[in-house]
Amino acid sequence: MAARPLGITVLAIMEALVAIVFMIVGFGALAIGGLISLMGQGGSAGLLSYGVGGVLVIMGVLSLVVAWGLWSGLKWSWYVSLALAVLSILVGIVLLPVSLLWLPIEAVIIRYLTRPHVRAFFRARL
Repeated sequence: MAARPLGITVLAIMEALVAIVFMIVGFGALAIGGLISLMGQGGSAGLLSYGVGGVLVIMGVLSLVVAWGLWSGLKWSWYVSLALAVLSILVGIVLLPVSLLWLPIEAVIIRYLTRPHVRAFFRARL
């Protein structure tokens, strides 16, 4: 069985950290929505807060699952990570110039995920 490449370990940890941030911000938004409702100011601000918070919590849970998949060398997580990196680049192109910071990072992730030793690591775990 192939040893996990160091870069995959780093990507898995980064994905887990992103998941934690998503969940903290998501639960915070849910709490703010609750406070807005308690103050009797519900309306669209409360609904927006609940919606954003719920989406962020779900994204956090999904990110944790992807991080676990990367850590474990599960093949589906390679596909998901590659697809998310490509999607992020496409979104970044739309959001230029704001996205100039993350586009090179996503390009490096795509390049790394397609390296032969990284592909071999995931192939060994079918």
